[in-house]
Amino acid sequence: MYIGVDGGGTSTQVFAFQTDSNKGAIVSAGATRQTSVGWDVARGVLVRTAEQALGRIGSTREDVVGLSACLSGIDLPEQSQKMVAELSVSFPNASIEVTNDAMAPLTAGTNGRAGVVLVGGTGTVAVGESSDGEVARAGGYGYLIGDEGSGFDIGRRGLMAAIRSYEARGPATALWEVVQDKFQLSSPNRLIPVIYESENPIAAVAAFAADVVAMASVDVVANGIVDRAVRAHVDLVNAVYRQLPDVDRRVVLSGGLFRSAGQLTERLEAQMVDTEFVILKHQAVTGAVIRAMRVTAQDEEGVWRSVPWQQIESSAASL
Repeated sequence: MYIGVDGGGTSTQVFAFQTDSNKGAIVSAGATRQTSVGWDVARGVLVRTAEQALGRIGSTREDVVGLSACLSGIDLPEQSQKMVAELSVSFPNASIEVTNDAMAPLTAGTNGRAGVVLVGGTGTVAVGESSDGEVARAGGYGYLIGDEGSGFDIGRRGLMAAIRSYEARGPATALWEVVQDKFQLSSPNRLIPVIYESENPIAAVAAFAADVVAMASVDVVANGIVDRAVRAHVDLVNAVYRQLPDVDRRVVLSGGLFRSAGQLTERLEAQMVDTEFVILKHQAVTGAVIRAMRVTAQDEEGVWRSVPWQQIESSAASL
């Protein structure tokens, strides 16, 4: 019995998978980013959600032999060690890995092999893993000091450009009309409570990114914002490849930015002609299950490469 977790700042998925029967269950829950909700809440959500998933296939926490929790906000070894220690109490028979949430889509997109992932959602990060387990990372520093080219970054620049255009202190852009229509506003000051009094202001700003990207083909200002974002994506990917030069030039694209905006992929391909970009087709949490299997066989060379990917994929697709 294996548990994979794809935990983010707004939502979390837990996938329980039993190899003997090929039975699986996926349960969704709220945020598990410990820097936002705290260690106790994050651990509690993980354990309760795992119990729900296990219960659906008639298993318990004691049956779990491998667990990989890929969590947003896990960036340092001491953070990982702390969560491993806390989860070990609830899963006493499991080998446990706690790592950054980018590792789930990376492993899902490469079927557990070496590769690079570029995650573009509310935030951005590029992560690579070599065949011998060396991990390299670029970006992922959050909306205050990083996340260049992210949904938040694109959305914020788009909203700012719209306001500046309305107030005649910036280039003219049709983005203001888009803001008006999207938020049903008559003037920019009406946008203040819409954003600042929302349940999640960061997500509210990031939600405008899709509108900016959609306008890029017909609006010069929007096009400039998107070009800037793509250049940031290129910088992130190249930074990882400088650290892992022997990894194949094939990048998995994960996150809402790339699922809903095909032109971002096209622009990346135009700027990095020596690199293949593929949209993640599987649920990221399936990668976490593969990692859960790997962690139980980390001292047995090659074992993790033979994980039952087809069975995992089939089980996840049916849920």
